[in-house]
Amino acid sequence: MTTLTHLDLDGVHALSWGGGGSPVVLVHGLDGSAANWIGVGQELASEHRVLALDLPGFGRTPLGRHRSGMTAHADLVARVTRAWLGTDEPVAIAGNSMGGVVTALAAARHPGLARKVTLVASAVPRAGSARIDASMLPAAASLWLPGAGTAIAGARNATPPQERVRSLLELCVPPGVVGSLPQEAVAEMVAVAEQRDRRDHVRAWGRSARSLWGWLARRGAFHAEVDRIDAEGLLLSGALDPIIPTSSSAAFADRHPGWAWTALDGVGHVPPLEAPQATAAALR
Repeated sequence: MTTLTHLDLDGVHALSWGGGGSPVVLVHGLDGSAANWIGVGQELASEHRVLALDLPGFGRTPLGRHRSGMTAHADLVARVTRAWLGTDEPVAIAGNSMGGVVTALAAARHPGLARKVTLVASAVPRAGSARIDASMLPAAASLWLPGAGTAIAGARNATPPQERVRSLLELCVPPGVVGSLPQEAVAEMVAVAEQRDRRDHVRAWGRSARSLWGWLARRGAFHAEVDRIDAEGLLLSGALDPIIPTSSSAAFADRHPGWAWTALDGVGHVPPLEAPQATAAALR
């Protein structure tokens, strides 16, 4: 039986599971936290050392003086991974939703960090061939309006923690699934929502969202980063993902033929919560 441990790695909160074997690092999405990965961590810990971290301003990690754009998150993931291991041993790294973009940038910009990269229901550019995705520009631009990101995140934080978590999950998973999600993970998500600094989270959400939309709008720049990754690559999608269209995942797979692509039947946008066993099996 593995033990869930809370760690502080250079001011970054993370969850770790006891065990040996090759290391695995897990990165959450926008408005998520390390808690999203609890079921996957439990599944993998019998064979691997597993770390799931809270990005600054999310989960239990304070924003403080951290920056919260995608490249800053990617650099932090690399730094925390090295601090955790104490060596330059390459890791398997996986990211869900926004965490997929962070994971791709970390692997691309830190050669030797990753031996395998898995993008789990990852945010990817929409289907299309142009270098700039004009359809995403209005959403990206709206977040750059003064106070827009703060207002959106502030409204999300105005509801009670349990209601906030449930509303977020209902946006991400197929109808009727929320009640069957792992209770330990959901309870940790609620505890995180109760304890985190609201101002920190509002700032981090707005800055991260602007940066994320900027990367997705610039298709060419994003794909160029993925092309730099010198590691085995897997795109793991949810066949019923209400946020990332299957056509976009297919376009990513076409653009990067060296990557494997697998879709999980009956699964939405958060495979680590909805199907931890299947997600862990794919990561293996």
